[in-house]
Amino acid sequence: RRAEESGADTLPAELDPLERHWLGADLLAARTAGLDAERWLEVAGARGSLPPGRLRDTDVSLVSTAVDRIERSATELGVGLAHPEHHAIDLVVGHQRIVGVVERCVGGDRPGPVRLHYSKSKPAQRIHAAIDLLALVASDPSPEWRAVVIRRIDAERKGDRADELVLVPVGGSADERRELAVRALDGL
Repeated sequence: RRAEESGADTLPAELDPLERHWLGADLLAARTAGLDAERWLEVAGARGSLPPGRLRDTDVSLVSTAVDRIERSATELGVGLAHPEHHAIDLVVGHQRIVGVVERCVGGDRPGPVRLHYSKSKPAQRIHAAIDLLALVASDPSPEWRAVVIRRIDAERKGDRADELVLVPVGGSADERRELAVRALDGL
């Protein structure tokens, strides 16, 4: 039990699952910003986000393992941790005009949105990726777009990669891809 819940004047011996989640999300954000794990550990410790001394080793090990898997998957899928590109969207679907920006994209020969999550798979993650992909294809069907979602898995699971989802548009030609994407967006 947490110290504040029991009323005792003791420090928590470990993080609860929600605190561990936020710690992992913070480490992933730090890594995507280019901060190395040692510097992040110093900052998190100074902020009071970690249990003291040796007690933090288990928590840090769990979140580091999960973030390492996410990073490894991102590297092996060719998307890395940095996603600096964005694509403007301005199209008409049915009787609606859609204007916006799809952010956190990679370029290259397989461009598209990339989402890294320190959470387990959730339907909303797939929906967001699919809508971003549909908007990109409807705007410009010529690139070989793909949407990539990488999420953590339990540290106890075997393997060295995270949970990966890669979405690609259907259609044999650019015109067919655009038509299918517009039709799908119109149905939302």
